[in-house]
Amino acid sequence: MDRVRIPRKPSPYQLSTESAEEHDDDSRGVTAALRPQNRLEEIYAADFVRANSYSKRMQRASSALIRKNLPDALFDILIRDLACDREEAVDQVERWCRDDQPAKLQVKAILAGHRLGEHDIEGEALRRSLPELLVMEQLSASTGARRDKALAGFAFTREITARLDHEKAKSQSANQSIVSIETPKRKAG
Repeated sequence: MDRVRIPRKPSPYQLSTESAEEHDDDSRGVTAALRPQNRLEEIYAADFVRANSYSKRMQRASSALIRKNLPDALFDILIRDLACDREEAVDQVERWCRDDQPAKLQVKAILAGHRLGEHDIEGEALRRSLPELLVMEQLSASTGARRDKALAGFAFTREITARLDHEKAKSQSANQSIVSIETPKRKAG
């Protein structure tokens, strides 16, 4: 039997570019792993999921920022470091951005001729992105701390609940009288 998917209202915490299904899968996975046993544990589990989603968002944004700077980084390397003609550099970058394989191979060859590689393009793009990446890194650290705090709160709640349950069981068993059955002694004979 096929499962019927009921459309759900989008979360106010989710961007339109983010997958609701992926978020739901993460949420189900965390819930299955932690198995919250009360409302407080449910809150901590939801906080963990939210902070984890935000952390993933920061990682995607960092990658997107570096990718955005790749064309300019390649252009600058071709012009500044390799003294290529401006028009040739513009043409190479445009073709390279369109994933034109001959252009990619040509750029690799040009870079290799100067003992450079595609990692140098990435390095330049990263260097250009550093001010924004530092801010994103601070946000990621803060989000990671929130996620860790949610998990620690969950563990603390679980421990306290277990202690209270144990004390309650101990108290109940102390209040009950224990009946014992004695085995009759045999007569020696």
